[in-house]
Formats: sequence, C-alpha cells, structure tokens
Amino acid sequence: MFSRFSILDRYLFFEFLKSFAFALTGLAMMWLTFQALDTVKVVTRAPRYHIYLYLLYSVPSVVAFVLPMAVMFSVCFVVSQFSVSRELVAIFSAGVSFYRAVAPIWIFAGGLVITLFLFQNFVVTPSNRLAAEEQAIFKKDTATVKDLVWQRNLRGREGYYFIYYLDRKEKAIKGGFNYIQITNGKPIRMIQANSGQYSPETDSWLFKKVREIKFRPDIGIESIQSYDELTEKFPDEYDFFENPLRDPSELNVFELFREIRKKTSLGFTVTTYEVQFHSLIAFPFFCFIVAVIASVAGAGGSHRSAGPLVRALLLSVITILIYYLGAGLMSSMGNNGVIWPSVAAWTPTLGFLGAAAYLVWKNRK
Repeated sequence: MFSRFSILDRYLFFEFLKSFAFALTGLAMMWLTFQALDTVKVVTRAPRYHIYLYLLYSVPSVVAFVLPMAVMFSVCFVVSQFSVSRELVAIFSAGVSFYRAVAPIWIFAGGLVITLFLFQNFVVTPSNRLAAEEQAIFKKDTATVKDLVWQRNLRGREGYYFIYYLDRKEKAIKGGFNYIQITNGKPIRMIQANSGQYSPETDSWLFKKVREIKFRPDIGIESIQSYDELTEKFPDEYDFFENPLRDPSELNVFELFREIRKKTSLGFTVTTYEVQFHSLIAFPFFCFIVAVIASVAGAGGSHRSAGPLVRALLLSVITILIYYLGAGLMSSMGNNGVIWPSVAAWTPTLGFLGAAAYLVWKNRK
C-alpha cells in the first residue's frame, strides 16, 4: 500500500504518525490521571478493585474524547516544524502544492472518522455500561442516594406509576405507591399501597396496606376494596422501575434508535436520546475537520522565526476549547428542549467545517 505513495508522502506521514501516537498517549494518560485522582477520594466499604475496574473501563471513552485533540496537536506540530525548518519551502520549490503535501494526513484523518464512529458505538458504549456497573458497586455504601429512586412519575405500557422512592439494594418501594391502569384512554383500575417488595423468583410485587379502586366506563367508582397484602404482576419489568431512563452514553446509535422509537410510542420525552444519537454521528467528523484547520494554521506565519509553531499550538488549544465549550452549551440547550436535538449536535461540527472551508479557500496554494 505505501509503495503507491512518494517518498515525501511516507516521510511526512510517519513524522505525523509519531507525533500523533505521542499526543494521544499523553493526553489520554493526563485525562485518566485527573479522573483517577478524583475517583480514589471515594470512601467505600466495597473492594478496592472495583475502583480500578471502573478506571479501566473508562479508558475507551477517554481515548474517544481526546482523539480530536491529539489530531489537532500533532498536525499543528508537524506542519509547523516543516514550516520553521523551511522544508515546506523545499516542497513548494519541487512543484508540490501544500494541499498535495498534506494529503496523506488528510486521508488518515478521513479514516479516523470511520474508525471513531465504530469505536464509539462498539467499544465505548459497552465499556460505559461496565464502568457504570462498577461505579454503582463502589458507591453503594457511600453517603449518596444513588441506590434510591425518589418520587418518580412513570408512564408504563398500560398505565401510570407514582413511586415515593425505590430502594435498589432491597428492591423495595417505601413511603407510598400508586398505579393507574389505562384502557382506551380511560382509567379502569387504581392501586394504592404503603409499601411493596419485588420478588425476582415470581417476577411480581407484594404490596402491603393496599386499596384497590375500580372504575366504570364513565369514570365513576365501581368498587373500593382494601387488603393487608396484594400480589401484583405488572406488564413492565423490574428494570423499568430501577432505570426508567437508560443512560444515553451507554447506548450505541442502533440502540438509541430503538430506544427513541420505544419511548416515543410510550409518550416519554426523548430529547436526550436524540441529542446523543446525532452526536455519535456528528462527532467523528471533527477529526477530519481539525486536521484541515491544523494543517493550514501550522503553515501560517513567518518562516524566519518560531512564530508558526507557537501560533499553531496556541490556535489548537483555542480551537479545541471553543469546540468543547460550544458543544457542551449546544448539548445542554438540546437536552432542555431549547433547540432541536439535531441542531444541538450538528451546529458545532458544521460551524468548524465552515471555518475549515474558509481557511482552505483563503490559503489556496
């Protein structure tokens, strides 16, 4: 494959590849170090290895997060070095245009778009699920309410639930419970209970101090009965009560698509899932966009000083900072319904794509 490229292509590409590997490793280790320093502060009675497993499972998400940073830094550094050492001048003197010279880097960055998309959906999301499980284990005995679902109104397959709180550890509802069964848009039955205990063996709930109300078709009360105990099996599985909203970061694009359709049919709000769905598609393109911006920025400035290197590295920091701050702001607006989820996810990427196109047009060589 490499025999098809010129000596110049291979030289420039391998210089970039070395810088890219160094930048990716360094940034990932730095980010993981910050995360580890924060995580080890957690005081828990759980075995310590759960914290280490959590950090291990967090590695893929960290790599995906810093990948565009590594591309930006490495492209800026290599092109700036070529500019400072006047190797670019020699390349231009040989009749090779700037964009032809950096073509191998752009091709590699284009390949990273596909690689990052697959990596996010088939490596990062499963790892996020495992990391969340380990985090739940070592945080169980800390002073948090992670194991409690507080005062939730949930819409299920056949009705509405109100749970005062659900103790995940004991799989028990405490403080109060209500369920209204709906048929053809009208309530037909209501269950009120002081508490409930889930039984995995029978996949059912045992409620105590129960009152059951049945309604007529005209919504008038047909009957009211009280029970000390009542066993009930709902159409919604236990996981629905424990995790009524699955974490979007733990789902790939295909799972998100199915979750969006499922929750939409049940009447749930799906904006956070839609934002994540579009983000998983839009984010990988940023790798190619920053490669274009970094290559043009790295070649700018005076060839008689170290200015291009300093300017390019400074620009890379500013570019990445603006992108992540902008993406975070747009994501927050999308999750809160201020703007459409697709607009929230694609605006930062398309904005930088426009900036890259402008730089290419302005620096035609």
